Amino acid sequence: MEFISLTIIYGLFAALTWGAGDFSGGMAAKSMNPLVVVFQSQLVGISVLTVLVLITSESISVDSIGWSLVAGLFGGIGILFLYHSLAIQKMGIAAPISALVSSAIPIAVSYFVEGALEVVQIMGVGLALFAIILLSVDRSNVAISLEIIKYPIISGVGFGLFFVLIDKSASRSVFLPLVFARLASVIFLFVLINQNDTITGFKLPERRNLGIKVSLAGILDSLG
Repeated sequence: MEFISLTIIYGLFAALTWGAGDFSGGMAAKSMNPLVVVFQSQLVGISVLTVLVLITSESISVDSIGWSLVAGLFGGIGILFLYHSLAIQKMGIAAPISALVSSAIPIAVSYFVEGALEVVQIMGVGLALFAIILLSVDRSNVAISLEIIKYPIISGVGFGLFFVLIDKSASRSVFLPLVFARLASVIFLFVLINQNDTITGFKLPERRNLGIKVSLAGILDSLG
């Protein structure tokens, strides 16, 4: 019972910090290229996680490093497409759709790996998914098309696969797998930026409030 209570508490705090981080990153992405926002926020995040690793002195196995790197790649894809969606679309549409897809993937994997959920759990999952669907309903009479939801869906797939893969790597440690995941994400984003002719250099945001948003996005994402 105590384990279940801690799981719920941690889950709620993760949702709060991720939500706040996504809001900060989404707002920054409206003024900067989302690629640069994600890259810089991930650098901030990996710095925070590295400090936590040094404090906890965690260790990690070779196979866990592999899972972490692959997880980080999908996580980078997820957050990149989410920030892009938040920058060009309404947050009230992009974020819930991404959350719906990202939660559905771990639930499906859990069903096949750990067995069927109990009735109470199924009811809870159903209510949560129904709530997310209601949140994503557009009330401005704008038709919801594939063109609008494709980026949030890709984002959700990336996040969902990240959750599944990071779970396989974090059996004995918490922060070190995330450091390797962020490392893979940073390298992936670095390559993308260098392939993008419209982006020149990695200058820090010129406006102070923009730099704060990027930093908050990185810190809150890592804490989540």
